[in-house]
Amino acid sequence: MNLNAEELMKLDKEEIIVVLLAVIKSQAEEIAELKRQLNQNSSNSSKPPSSDVFNKPKSLRKPSGKKAGGQAGHEGSGLKITQLPEKTVGHMPAQCEGCANMPQCRERTITGEVRYEIDIEIKPVVTAHEQLWVRCPKSGESMTGVFPAGISGTLQYGVNLEALAVSLNTMGMVSINRYLG
Repeated sequence: MNLNAEELMKLDKEEIIVVLLAVIKSQAEEIAELKRQLNQNSSNSSKPPSSDVFNKPKSLRKPSGKKAGGQAGHEGSGLKITQLPEKTVGHMPAQCEGCANMPQCRERTITGEVRYEIDIEIKPVVTAHEQLWVRCPKSGESMTGVFPAGISGTLQYGVNLEALAVSLNTMGMVSINRYLG
């Protein structure tokens, strides 16, 4: 009911009460609907979690009073050297580059700090599978060798290379589209 002030003045007291009660009921329903919409989040509606703006997750941990990170005296459990290095590279000071005395100086160097790099070298290994023919000296029969299972083409990738490609792709490190594009 949308009545202006002039129309309200024409009504008697009981009619005004009925109109006001209808307006109050309508506004109460509208407020309830707005509150319901306001209380929706990703856990009680089809809204995505990114739309949850007021629900910052609260940590269940109790504060310990210590600083963040590793504490003094803690040994740590980081990366460890598991084998001796295969190669060693010495790094001379930049000022020594091009100096005539560098060979003598290199013989008298002292190792300072040592830093280790663990890396992997992936190199192709090409295997030629040869089907051998032989004539048996006993029976005189010609016989032919059989290729191993899985060796079906004249040139193909090996199982290790295929497994690496699948692993890199499925773990999300390399996209197949990168090769197709």
